[in-house]
Amino acid sequence: MAESIVRHHGYKTGLFTSPHLVTVRERIKINGKAISEEMFVKYFWECWDKLQATRSERWPLMPGWFRYLTLLAFKVFQEEAVECAVVEVGMGGRGDSTNILTVPAACGITLLDYDHTEVLGNTLTEIAGQKAGVFKKGVPAVTVPQTEEALRTLREHALSSQTPLYLADSTLETFTSMTPSDIVHGDLSLGLTATFLKTNAVLAVSLTEMWLSKWHPERNTQTIPKHVVTPLSDAIAKYSPHALHPSTVDGLRQYHWPGRAQIHQIPSSPIRLFLDGAHTQESVRACVEWFQQHTDSSRNTSHAILFNCNKPRDPKVLLTPIVAAIAMGTLKADLLYFTMSQVAPEFRKDPSNDIAYSAHTQTTWQHEMAGMWAELVSRVNGSSNNNQANADPFEADIGHAVAIPSSPSHVDVSYLDQLGKALASSPSSSLHSGKTIVWPQVKIVATVNEAMKQIEDWVESVELGPKRVDVLATGSLYLVGAMLEYLDYPTE
Repeated sequence: MAESIVRHHGYKTGLFTSPHLVTVRERIKINGKAISEEMFVKYFWECWDKLQATRSERWPLMPGWFRYLTLLAFKVFQEEAVECAVVEVGMGGRGDSTNILTVPAACGITLLDYDHTEVLGNTLTEIAGQKAGVFKKGVPAVTVPQTEEALRTLREHALSSQTPLYLADSTLETFTSMTPSDIVHGDLSLGLTATFLKTNAVLAVSLTEMWLSKWHPERNTQTIPKHVVTPLSDAIAKYSPHALHPSTVDGLRQYHWPGRAQIHQIPSSPIRLFLDGAHTQESVRACVEWFQQHTDSSRNTSHAILFNCNKPRDPKVLLTPIVAAIAMGTLKADLLYFTMSQVAPEFRKDPSNDIAYSAHTQTTWQHEMAGMWAELVSRVNGSSNNNQANADPFEADIGHAVAIPSSPSHVDVSYLDQLGKALASSPSSSLHSGKTIVWPQVKIVATVNEAMKQIEDWVESVELGPKRVDVLATGSLYLVGAMLEYLDYPTE
């Protein structure tokens, strides 16, 4: 998003992100487009040959995968003379290879959640401490509203590193140049179809304006004040809303990122795809809310979910918001596919992914996730329906009439126990006025194209075929990448 804004201001941009969805070249972009195969090969071997030539007894090893791609990206940006490089860190800030950038124009930290805990830590304090590793002395940094625990840690690290820290806690509506028609829910012209994208947009605006303030102050509408380090309680300043430059608005309006809150209508088909690579509990919860807002909830539409996540992430944690939403009647799902994040060979678009495919040929993990789903369902069903834990989770339709409590402000695995108790204790007299939980059929497939073929056959069935099917794919960026590969979508 920041790259789009800077590009629409007329500057040549470089963008380094991870992971890629279909081709590794997506990780390195010039002016919003993945570098060509020719450019990738040219600079890849230039870097490789120079590193090989400098190997010694003291430094015998070549860089690992991510570090080499980081180096390659910087080589490309330098040789292609980009004016602004937007660089995404890998797993975290403190030990990340991108930290060789010691004096960037600005640093940003998005909403923190429990991810890469095996590296970053098991608490938000530990994770925030690692993410704060991107802070640089005297370089302004921006973050979005965080939990009190995470924000306190970021403030402490900002003080110790003498980093000017700002909080972008406004909404796009408060930026005066954005008219109500630009912001209305579902306005695709803005390029932001999900609430969480609008939060990220404010962060992107802040970062790009800080870059403009440093390098092109004549084009910036916001003056960034000099930051004075103050006591901890005042160590963070608010990034104030203001009128946006027309080019900034254009950058937001033209922003598009495949696989993130993406809605794709399959041509000449009643199937509509909702793709979001959410892979933390909070992001899956936001994804479910986005799907609920944009899907067709009428009786003419059926709903399917494709899910996968990669170890060491815990599927129970990611599935919990889905289970809770179905239990509370806010999410409909007729089919639930646990699938591998891959397509069949005939659908593959980039042979560089073949190593990953050949390493994963069994659906053992998908069967394990289906068992975890059955366990979560049994927790919701409550003590009166504990026999569900022993039921076959495959090809099973489960329905129970219960009264649905209001949605919690935050969903975690333990909440399902509370929800189950509430449902189990519902008096029989209230069941008729309550909603009906209908759990989806659970299926296991090895490829996303196999799942899509089954859904297409279901649609074409004379007796059972629905008029429309909305399909949500989530839980993994790699799963979304496989979906885009299946669609032959131009991710470049």
